Amino acid sequence: MRYINFTHLHVENFRSLRNFDLDFDRAGSLVIIRGPNGSGKSSIFNSIYTCLYNRQLNSRPATKAITHGEDNCFIQLDFEVDSVPYSLQRVIGKNSYVELFKDGVSLVKGRQVSKVIEEIIPPDIVKLSMLQNFSIKDLIANLVDVDKFVKKVRDKHHKYVTNLSELEKQVTNLESEIKMVEQVIEQLSHQKTRIEEEINRIESSLANVTKELQQANYTPELQEKLQKFKTDLEVKYSNLESELKNRLQEEYVLPKNQILSELRLIDSKLAQVINVLKYSQTSSLKPLEDKQVQLTVEINNIKRDIARYQQLIQQRKCFVCERVIDDIDKYKRIVEDLERQVESKQQQITYIEQQKQKLVDEHNAKIQHYTERANKRKQELNTKLNELEEIKRSIEQSKLDLEKTKESVKRELLDKYGLSEQDIAIDIQSIDKLLKTKLELESALETNKKSLAQLQNSIDNYQKKLVQLRDSKTLDKLNVQIKSLQRSIDILETWQDTRLLKRLLVKDVSNKLNNILESRYSYMMQVNVTLDEKDELVITALNRHGAEVDLNDVSNGESVIAKLQLYCALLDLVSGYVRTNALFLDEFLDSLDEANVAKALIFLRELAHNKNMSIFVITHRTTQESSDYVIDLS
Repeated sequence: MRYINFTHLHVENFRSLRNFDLDFDRAGSLVIIRGPNGSGKSSIFNSIYTCLYNRQLNSRPATKAITHGEDNCFIQLDFEVDSVPYSLQRVIGKNSYVELFKDGVSLVKGRQVSKVIEEIIPPDIVKLSMLQNFSIKDLIANLVDVDKFVKKVRDKHHKYVTNLSELEKQVTNLESEIKMVEQVIEQLSHQKTRIEEEINRIESSLANVTKELQQANYTPELQEKLQKFKTDLEVKYSNLESELKNRLQEEYVLPKNQILSELRLIDSKLAQVINVLKYSQTSSLKPLEDKQVQLTVEINNIKRDIARYQQLIQQRKCFVCERVIDDIDKYKRIVEDLERQVESKQQQITYIEQQKQKLVDEHNAKIQHYTERANKRKQELNTKLNELEEIKRSIEQSKLDLEKTKESVKRELLDKYGLSEQDIAIDIQSIDKLLKTKLELESALETNKKSLAQLQNSIDNYQKKLVQLRDSKTLDKLNVQIKSLQRSIDILETWQDTRLLKRLLVKDVSNKLNNILESRYSYMMQVNVTLDEKDELVITALNRHGAEVDLNDVSNGESVIAKLQLYCALLDLVSGYVRTNALFLDEFLDSLDEANVAKALIFLRELAHNKNMSIFVITHRTTQESSDYVIDLS
């Protein structure tokens, strides 16, 4: 059962509702909503449906409900589903927007909202809660709709077929598992046989080795002497080899590495010094070269002026206006002065060339000096390398002498332990081999025995599992379920007669309605729902006195209350899975006289208290008798 509790409604610019708020915190109360035509009474219920499903109760587009002259309307509906708070905000119009919040956090927005809302709150349940010009006959016809029932039957048939397939898969998997366990047990049994054969072979070989040790005059004392001899000999041999190795490391390898490292360092430092000197030379020459270029440019400019003056002197023309003049000695003096300037600048260039050559010679001398020092040190280090090679050859010669030293050490130990060459040659080889073989066989025997024990344990576990699979009756239970589902499928497949189905549905609805009326509502006694010859619904309502009530009479108070109670019973019948905390009734009291209105309001008030829900009634009447709250939209 899913419980839907509306908590708050806020509406702006929806039909006649410019700015309206409604709290649903009136559980167990009857609320009268009154006001003149066009005041927005029905728009309250319509706005709830429009906010949820983006369409009006009469299926017209939501945009048609925007207040005249406005671009948008805004609706916010707060509600709870099984005590979890939700809030739906919808803007309808030019700036349309919708977003659903769950527990204060955005859940979904845009087009996906409608799909989520219809899953949470089915539209049919909301429509049933908003009673507008309702027809009992139409509601019951919807309940006995054969096409809808057949669709449900087909859905159930599909579900049963799916479940049957899954059960058959489980049976197949269980049988496969049993077969797999049997195969595993068979494989493990073969492995067990092979290991047992291997253990027998190892035990036979071990007996033969033990027998050979007994025949070789093997004694523990001899083994002890040989073991001590062997240990001492290995220690002394190791010391001699270690000593020679350390000598090679200390006298040749380490000094050589140091010399090679120093040679690399000398080359690196020499390259750095040369690069620094070259950079210094370039930096020192740059100002002199720039000055030389500048002087050369100045000399060329002066030479052009001299040539110009000499040409004017020959033509006897003024330098400024180029007129012919008689006195040209002034220009001759200028030419002489310019030639002296050229000579002076040529001397400066010569001096700069001398300075440049001096700098180059100084830097080259420094490079040569550092290079000679580096080569001298490298020559010294190469001489040391040659000396180290002599040391290496000497150490290698010592390696050849090591074999003689080892032989001398061996003879000393033989004398120490009273052993002969023959004892060593025969006993060590044969006894060690036999002892090694014995140890290997004993290790192999222990390993195979452990493997055998583990294998036997695995076989026992799989046999227990096989017994459990066969004795658990799981297979039998699955087969029983398969047969039961198959019977259900067969029954569903036989339901082809739609006329018979409709009569069965009508009978079922009639029985359920009478049960609800008898247990929950005191006024109605019985309702008979049948089909005529044309399969049209015939509904007969009887009051508690057994008298027939006309459900189509909207002016008779008894008929209206009977119709209302029957509607409530229908609402109980169809809302078995989803229930709301509100019921909305639109103007159904306005055709009754005062006495019948009072009866109807008393019934609704008792219904609200009994079901702990809020019942909202729209009316033009000004009475507020038998109501708990009044909302006046005048």
